[in-house]
Amino acid sequence: MAGAKLEKTRWPGIYRRGDRWASEFTDAGGQRRRASAGSREDASARKADEEAKAARGDLPDTGGRSRATVAGYALELFGADLDRDKGSTPARGRYAGRRGAIRPQTLDEYRRDLERHVLPVIGDRPLAKVRAPDLARLAAGLAARDGEDYLADRSVRRIFAPLSALFATAVEEGFIAHNPVRDVNLPSGRDRLRKFDADDQGDDDDPAPGHARALTREQLATVLAIVDPRWRVFFELLASTGLRVSEALALRWGDVRLDGSNPAVKVRRAYVKGAYGPPKSRHGRRDVPLPFGLVTALRERRAGSEWPDARGLVFPSLNGTPMSAENLARRTLKPAVQEAGAGWAGFHAFRHFCASQLIADGRNIVQTSRWLGHHSPAFTLTVYAHLIG
Repeated sequence: MAGAKLEKTRWPGIYRRGDRWASEFTDAGGQRRRASAGSREDASARKADEEAKAARGDLPDTGGRSRATVAGYALELFGADLDRDKGSTPARGRYAGRRGAIRPQTLDEYRRDLERHVLPVIGDRPLAKVRAPDLARLAAGLAARDGEDYLADRSVRRIFAPLSALFATAVEEGFIAHNPVRDVNLPSGRDRLRKFDADDQGDDDDPAPGHARALTREQLATVLAIVDPRWRVFFELLASTGLRVSEALALRWGDVRLDGSNPAVKVRRAYVKGAYGPPKSRHGRRDVPLPFGLVTALRERRAGSEWPDARGLVFPSLNGTPMSAENLARRTLKPAVQEAGAGWAGFHAFRHFCASQLIADGRNIVQTSRWLGHHSPAFTLTVYAHLIG
């Protein structure tokens, strides 16, 4: 029945040809193909199977292309080779850039990043078998590095640049039907959060185990008497609540509970280097009691504020915008502590004063840790052990 005419059926893409059946489908290479089968069920199954392969990007094996590995193709394109002898000159590779030109320095960077970060992980994988989830796991592994091995978002994107070029070239040359790198969402925003944490640690609220230096009562009283009256309540709040400066500068009137029997500040965010973010850790999200004298001072401050609504900042700049901690330290804090004979003191000294008073009043290390928003009581103990006993 080889010459019999195809007859349409009620099943899309399925045809009768005499006593045989046929299916039509588009393969991963974009070619329209037809396959014969002995039954309608077999024809439908073949069509579904081929369409699934196309969706995955599987190309038919033509001359071993489907068996080409990431490592083999990286060697061919960029000269990237995990087995190259140390000190030997790498092969140039045939990659000439997306626009027909590439700087030798860029090619060297491509080769280095592939050898360091990509080939050890997916080098032995066939090109046609690499999927977006595989590359997403690669990106997640790179993003998970911490400490001295931390890779910035920009570095992760740089590492994926030669990988994208490799798969884009594989598409052009018919090895695969789709570039899986295009479906990977690379990490972003980690640098900002990491910088936020580093800058907030820069408050020096926990300098070194056992070496937290607090203002004495006399020094605090002198500083408060000398400091610019516009910011006196701010420093009183730091000393009474132990808030980090970044947390205090982010306070809105809606975060301050001044009425009722349990006045408190609700720490829900922080302001660091021009951006709002979460508190330093999940333990930083807390409610801190306010003493009666400070409640009265805050009520008076709100009554005289140009921005007294719930969303208004408690301690804004003169024009109502967030106050820079750096400017506040330079213009207000430093002159006051130097005149008070405590020139070593920064914002952290007020936080340490609060911690010393909590311990002196008999609160245990767990209560003190929760008050200060530390991540663990053990950490609090290492910082303030010298104050206990």
